[in-house]
Amino acid sequence: MTDMDSRHLRCWLDTEQEGQDDLAELAFKKLMTGLPGVELEPGFVERAVGAAWRARARRRLVARLARVTAVVLVAAVSVAIVYGLGVFFAAAVVRVMVVVAHGLVWLATAVGDGFRWWAVAERVGAGVAQTVMSPRTTALVAAIELMGMIAIYAFQRALRDGPHDSEMET
Repeated sequence: MTDMDSRHLRCWLDTEQEGQDDLAELAFKKLMTGLPGVELEPGFVERAVGAAWRARARRRLVARLARVTAVVLVAAVSVAIVYGLGVFFAAAVVRVMVVVAHGLVWLATAVGDGFRWWAVAERVGAGVAQTVMSPRTTALVAAIELMGMIAIYAFQRALRDGPHDSEMET
């Protein structure tokens, strides 16, 4: 860096620090225009592109290896879990199947018993209905109801008339 370049650098840094944006931009422009141009070598672009492609290929290879490693690791852990807990899972599956079978048998017998009990209840209900619906029973029930109403009326009358009569006599 030349003496002139260091002066432009110092001027730019000082104006930036002082907050003088317009002067800082002018000082930065002078600093940049004073820098010498760089000429590229003939094979620079080829080397840069080749390095970029190699880096890309390396990243893809590492990513692929990481995915394969993850798959192998998950498979190994899964096999270990299945092997370690396989007996437990097999016993659990057998227990569940036995319980389901017992439940189906119980359900079938319960439905059969339920149909039998409903048939019995239906016959009892039909017998009761037939007895109650006969004309003789209907007349008897109506007579009992009338006698009950007459008794209630008589009790009300006796209770209502009783205290008033005793008060009048004294």
